[in-house]
Amino acid sequence: MRNSFNEHLTNFQDWRENGYALPYISDKAKEEKIKHFLKYLDSDSFKNSSKFELYHFQTEAIKRTIYSFEMLGKKDLLLNIVTGGGKTVIIAGIIAYLRIAHDFNKFLILVPNTIVRQRLVDAFNPASKTFVFDEFKFFFNSYDYLKDRFSLHIMEQGKDPSGVRTANIILGNIHQIYEGKTNLAVLMDKANVDQIAIFNDEAHNTKAKQYNLLLHKLKPKRFIRIDTTATPERLDGLHPDSEMILEYGIKQAMRDKIVKRIVVFKPDVDIVKLKWKDEEGKVYSVDEIPWEQIEKGWVARAYDGKRVKIPAVKYVTDQKPAAQLLNVALQCLEYQKKGVPLDTDGKPKYKPLLFIVTFSISDAKQVAKILRGVFKREVLVVHNEAPEADKEIAMQLNQDMKQVTYDAIVSVMMLREGWDVKNIAVICLFRKFCYKQVGDKIMSVYGPQVIGRGLRRIIISKDRWESLYVVDHPILKHNWLWDQLDAAKYEGSLNPGDIIDEQKLPEEQPDQETRLQEDDAGKLKEKINEEIDWKKLAEEVPDFIDKKKVIADWQEFLDNYEYILEGVSIEEKINQIKSRNLDSGFTVLEKGEDIPNISVSNVETAIHYSREELQKIMLKEMSNTAKDALVEYDGNPDSRQTIIYDVLNNHIKKRFLGGSEISRCDNKSLLELFWDTWSQIRENFLKPELIEGILANK
Repeated sequence: MRNSFNEHLTNFQDWRENGYALPYISDKAKEEKIKHFLKYLDSDSFKNSSKFELYHFQTEAIKRTIYSFEMLGKKDLLLNIVTGGGKTVIIAGIIAYLRIAHDFNKFLILVPNTIVRQRLVDAFNPASKTFVFDEFKFFFNSYDYLKDRFSLHIMEQGKDPSGVRTANIILGNIHQIYEGKTNLAVLMDKANVDQIAIFNDEAHNTKAKQYNLLLHKLKPKRFIRIDTTATPERLDGLHPDSEMILEYGIKQAMRDKIVKRIVVFKPDVDIVKLKWKDEEGKVYSVDEIPWEQIEKGWVARAYDGKRVKIPAVKYVTDQKPAAQLLNVALQCLEYQKKGVPLDTDGKPKYKPLLFIVTFSISDAKQVAKILRGVFKREVLVVHNEAPEADKEIAMQLNQDMKQVTYDAIVSVMMLREGWDVKNIAVICLFRKFCYKQVGDKIMSVYGPQVIGRGLRRIIISKDRWESLYVVDHPILKHNWLWDQLDAAKYEGSLNPGDIIDEQKLPEEQPDQETRLQEDDAGKLKEKINEEIDWKKLAEEVPDFIDKKKVIADWQEFLDNYEYILEGVSIEEKINQIKSRNLDSGFTVLEKGEDIPNISVSNVETAIHYSREELQKIMLKEMSNTAKDALVEYDGNPDSRQTIIYDVLNNHIKKRFLGGSEISRCDNKSLLELFWDTWSQIRENFLKPELIEGILANK
């Protein structure tokens, strides 16, 4: 995903150096509030009054957000920040800025699951001991009272939605908003909520269908939207439709000692012969397991292409190599225990844990059986069919890191986003992760996500390293992942029964301070201007468009593209919307015919806008999309926008409005239909291969 802020770095640096001047804000009182807040973040007063100090990249994220919103007019922004990098604190800082500078008082924090939700409850509940505005004094002087004016509403199944109206921080599992519909209706009603600031945590989920529909419906209400994620690139090549303005990844975070250092241990393939069996005892090699299909959770049927869920339960790891791999992992765990510092009572400050990732429930049960029977370890197994009590225990493991009764947690890809148990010291992989390569870029979600579960540091210190040991079998071919994460490697193999040789452990990397010092700002600008040949750089930018996939016959592609509304194709849905305005020369529909199959009553738009308001919003969105399409295509939104806009406009008239121009369409049902499908239309026109075809063959 492209970092769109790179082109603004020089101007951004000037802005910081010149005292955060905001010439585009006519309200001088508001400008002074923003400048006051930004200068306060730089002050010793903020550092001394807060329980914790902001990392340099957290401050940078807040400032880039303010600059993008106030100076560039951007409303949909993405912060790509490593797991354990304190995204919650950044959200809090942006909320404080909006509260102080814009007197804004309605914030929606979207989460993908209850695990992430609970972590954020602890941070944003004013009654919590870890209330983020107590730990970080974002509100200061005459604004201090504002931190006591927050109220939190947690959207839960069956819970009265009245809190959506009254609370100023609304925290919602995506499913409670989308499936409940009552919560969504309250949010969309102008009488309840005029505008809302949206924080979309774990934003790589945005391309999921429900996320797309919900964010699309909320878009007219959003004052600003901030996406946060550690993994914006997905295996399917899609990414959120917001603009990335900051990237702080695992590599840099490890060098800065923000997260644990990853060290990979591998056994000898001739000693630990990893293989799998099905329920009939048939043996499978690593290349015979459909890893990518298992990771996706579905396979396309050969005769009609329909996606069908596939279970992974038929495969289990052969017992002997499974026990051998666990032996290596437990050896790593024992070594990690030796490095735990002692508390004031003379006992270790925390108990290191082993986290094991399998790919089927049957495999998880077998691994647990080996750990309990052969190695006499206490094991917690968490998967979809596990008792609710066990799932709850997994959520609470962080509460007392000294008295944990378990030695190991076994998971079937259930404990991913938001499950961050700091004392995970060793991860053992019993499954292969997949990736997709486009040019020089590696795109994957699950691999980095799983490793991210063990990255959070236990003891924050600039002087002391902490390590996460990962046991990975060579036949799983994860070198791409370790290169991507800049993981260190144990020299040679570590086999069952071996003792870890400290001489073979990688040396600690020297500190690499990444913060831009104020004194270096001018030098940096000069270096950028003097040393970079921008023309040459542009010529060297790789062309990521696969010419074989360029959509040369773009008109046919657009005419036949199937759009989906709530799981049902447009061509499967309509009887109620009649054509009113088809005098335009288009032959797709004859005058008097039904417009193809959409029942707006089934769409649940929840948008209470007049026809004129919808038309205004749509025209603006179309203009923005024509520009964004060229940004995605080659980063150069020039006069070609007119070509893209014309194609987009004709496509909408032909497919959705029966030939009418948006500004002349008096059928509000058709406009609502178009609006409910807009996120899919926009996604279509952001495809570089489509834009290439249009520009080459228009």
